[in-house]
Amino acid sequence: MYDRAINLKASNSGNGESVADVLLFDLGGVLVDFAGFRELKSFVPEPIEDDEIRRRWLASPSVRAFELGVSSDEDFANDFIAEWSLELDSA
Repeated sequence: MYDRAINLKASNSGNGESVADVLLFDLGGVLVDFAGFRELKSFVPEPIEDDEIRRRWLASPSVRAFELGVSSDEDFANDFIAEWSLELDSA
């Protein structure tokens, strides 16, 4: 499970409290197709098994830092690309 706290900005109710209209939890991946591991596998320079890519993702320092909210989007992209030796540009 993810440890990252997500701050939601919603419309202001007028009394200083934020009010969200919808908070969606798609824990089973029914509404949003997560193709992350499948897509990531195509960018990794060496052949890799599905179980290994999942293990590396879960043990990744750059992923953990991003999930915890201690790295910016840009830092995460740069760190992840370097960590996984991807031939990508973070821009």
